[in-house]
Amino acid sequence: MQRMLQAYRSMPHVTTAFTPHTLTFGRDPRTKLPEAVQELYPDDQVVRDNDRAAKGNVKSYTDTKAKAKASLVDIGNVVFIRQRKTGKLFTPFHPRPLVVTIRKGSLVTARRQDGSLVTRNTSMFHRLPHIVAEDHPVVDDEDTEDETRVMAEVHIPETLAMGLHFVFKV
Repeated sequence: MQRMLQAYRSMPHVTTAFTPHTLTFGRDPRTKLPEAVQELYPDDQVVRDNDRAAKGNVKSYTDTKAKAKASLVDIGNVVFIRQRKTGKLFTPFHPRPLVVTIRKGSLVTARRQDGSLVTRNTSMFHRLPHIVAEDHPVVDDEDTEDETRVMAEVHIPETLAMGLHFVFKV
């Protein structure tokens, strides 16, 4: 077991490009071969950069294999929300449109026609292409440090609202 651990600790790690022994003790491990001892810790920033680059490569590979893509749902978009399929005659999305009013990372808050709010992950919404609610000024919240944007007033196009023109107020 000791030989296996010594061999593991003596091999440079693929991510950091340094041996675990060097990162822990600041020198190469002692072996039977004579060599000059060099007591230098590797530069911490170099190790972190190597680690960040390796993790970025793994992330891009995983995203490519999973066919991941950025969500196109944004404030002012008219969307349909996914509904639970309880029978074969039900559609995957609820037929009444909603308007996205708040977007915070992957969380989206949309407003129904009756004024109630629905907050779900972006994967639960289906954006209607080329349809954006009219007159949608965006108000930035300076109180929060993260990217939270709120929609002040929304008008859904008449063609989509089935003849009903309504206004949501935040």
